[in-house]
Amino acid sequence: MGYKSMPIPFFLIGGAVGALALAEYKQYKKDTLLNRIDSSMNLGEPELKFSPSLVHSSNKKVVPTQGAIVCCHVYGLVCHVGIWCDDAIIELHGSGLVRVVSTERFLKQRSGETIYVACNNKAIPISCASAAERAKAQVYYYREYELLANNCYRFIWYCLSGQETQISSFTALNEKLANYFQQDIYWDELLVN
Repeated sequence: MGYKSMPIPFFLIGGAVGALALAEYKQYKKDTLLNRIDSSMNLGEPELKFSPSLVHSSNKKVVPTQGAIVCCHVYGLVCHVGIWCDDAIIELHGSGLVRVVSTERFLKQRSGETIYVACNNKAIPISCASAAERAKAQVYYYREYELLANNCYRFIWYCLSGQETQISSFTALNEKLANYFQQDIYWDELLVN
């Protein structure tokens, strides 16, 4: 009686491919952080180099500056953003209210325990004083909130540029930030005094 070969279950193949992809991603992130200071490594357009991660840390903690862009995770799916202003954060809440919140309140009822700050390759927060002023002028105003068309990303872009532009994703916001500041974007952990 001959032996029949048994096909390898698809979940084993999928698991192996997933493990390989995760290993490649971890190596890419490690290489990105190792090459961070050497700006000669960036030969292309400015881009998002290191996104906020619940798994991988940039190992940098920074003190935000007036008008810096900050974010936190919302249930691990999306990132919520705000503007750092006078040791607090101005955000567009899901109710449509623009409000000033503490760092603790910014994280409350969200999945992350960390606030991240948009920084350049030298771990210096990228910021805009006029963004802080525009954000302050919007406090206690209501905006017609809509998840894809009139959200926190649009609010941040308005504070930076003065333009009302629909931005439907965190990735799209990062592309705009990289072009606006003409620098690669790294999201480093906020260090609160």
